[in-house]
Amino acid sequence: MFRVILALALAGFPVLVSAENRALVIGNANYRSLTPASGAEDANRAVETLRSAGFRVDQGRDLTADQMRAALSRILQEDGGTDRLVVLLSGHFARSAQGAWFLGVEASDLDLGTVGGRGVDLDTVMEIAAQHPGGALVILGGDDRRIPVGAGLGSGIGMLDVPQGVTVIRGTTKRVAEVLRSGLLRPGAIPAEVLAAQPEVSAEGYLSMLTPFLPGGGGQPDVPVDPAIAAEMSAWQSARNLNTIIAYEAFLRDWPRGRNAGAAQDALARLRADPQLRAQEAEAALGLSRDSRRNIQGALSLLGYDTRGVDGIFGAGTRDAIRRWQQANGIVGTGYITADQMTRLSGQADRLAAERAAAAEARRRELERADRAFWTETGTGRDEAGLRAYLDRYPDGVFADVAETRLASIEDQRQRSAAARERTAWQTALGAGTVIALQGYLREFPKGAFSNEAKQRIEAMQEEAAPSPENRAAREAEAALGLNPQIRQEMEERLLAAGFDPGRRDGVFDAATRRAIRQYQEIQGRPVTGYLDPTTIAMLMLTYLGRKEGP
Repeated sequence: MFRVILALALAGFPVLVSAENRALVIGNANYRSLTPASGAEDANRAVETLRSAGFRVDQGRDLTADQMRAALSRILQEDGGTDRLVVLLSGHFARSAQGAWFLGVEASDLDLGTVGGRGVDLDTVMEIAAQHPGGALVILGGDDRRIPVGAGLGSGIGMLDVPQGVTVIRGTTKRVAEVLRSGLLRPGAIPAEVLAAQPEVSAEGYLSMLTPFLPGGGGQPDVPVDPAIAAEMSAWQSARNLNTIIAYEAFLRDWPRGRNAGAAQDALARLRADPQLRAQEAEAALGLSRDSRRNIQGALSLLGYDTRGVDGIFGAGTRDAIRRWQQANGIVGTGYITADQMTRLSGQADRLAAERAAAAEARRRELERADRAFWTETGTGRDEAGLRAYLDRYPDGVFADVAETRLASIEDQRQRSAAARERTAWQTALGAGTVIALQGYLREFPKGAFSNEAKQRIEAMQEEAAPSPENRAAREAEAALGLNPQIRQEMEERLLAAGFDPGRRDGVFDAATRRAIRQYQEIQGRPVTGYLDPTTIAMLMLTYLGRKEGP
């Protein structure tokens, strides 16, 4: 007893019934949001071929993902322990680095996060087929036209993880239907021999050169396949699976006059005519390291093209930044970078970094000159009024640490000399640590020894409770970057290398770190917030520690 399941991507689905030779045909052609898929008539002819070969065919047209999953579930529920299984899918496919999906007719807005709900995972189809080892045939009828896909996806089938004992045949629906008509289902026919005469389809997985898919044929002896044909078929299969310029060029070097040479030349011409694919392969050939990718992201960020992170991972944000930089420089915007473009980008970033470094150094000298002049003007820290005036203008200045130390000493002395009642009131207010408690101290001692400090503490606490809109926005923007402890520690190291002490380099942004960031932002002419943003990160990465060159 044999069972054949043909999943051709058609639509409308009758209830399955048990049969000696059986086929399931699913063919998706009329997609609601995507370009219509070709091959509907060829799929219908494949159904006729199956029926002529004695198969009972259940046929579906234009199914949604849920309808296809229900069909596969019905197959499992009604499996009577038969030996043979054939699966043929015709329509649109999408692929990622790890998997592939046959798309339902409702598929739209596809990316790696949504595709699982809008198509059938081919790994599931393979797993069902693997329950019939040595007797499972999956036929995939694709469409040459590319469909729009989002992040993490490509158009087409790509690489497949074919289980042991499962044979997979792939090509356009027209070609795979011709394979069926050419005798693949004839009792006693050897699949390898039939496929050898069909150079525009590829086969992978289990492909016997001796055993027929359907036994019979009047007891005719098995005929071994020519080893040279088998070797070329295997090489052609690998090239088709990879579907890259490099793969087809390698095939043609080994088989320049092979039976698949014409198809390889056609495939190569199609890929070479696609600038996006050429750019993608050119970048892949560079073998960029993680550091090289981070350098590219840093350079783009420095030049004003936000990559949404400097993490060495080229996601949608980086691709968009590369594309915008290319267009701004009169280059076709592919989103993939070449070696020459890397040199050009690096040169632009280096020049801008050098200009900013020179401007920062000039600004640092001017700020320090003004800082030192005001320190002298306020009495070089000889009295409390001068110290407070200096800190009010230069809270992160050259003499800020000295001023704070001297004020602490003054206040300590004041505390020791203050009256016992006032000191008790002050300690109580400090212990409460609230604005209300500090205001209570001021009402009782409006000109007390600690009145100035009380006012400053109240002002600081009110600012912390209700920060300015600018500081609140900067804090939220830094939080949105999702900086991990390693990146934070690296930023601290780079601040130190730039001459700004961030305190402990432990990845924790404390008051010392915030002060160092503010100091750095000030000399760079950036908004002084004490919080990191992509441009500040890129400037720190490229200006002071340099970059590793090469892929």
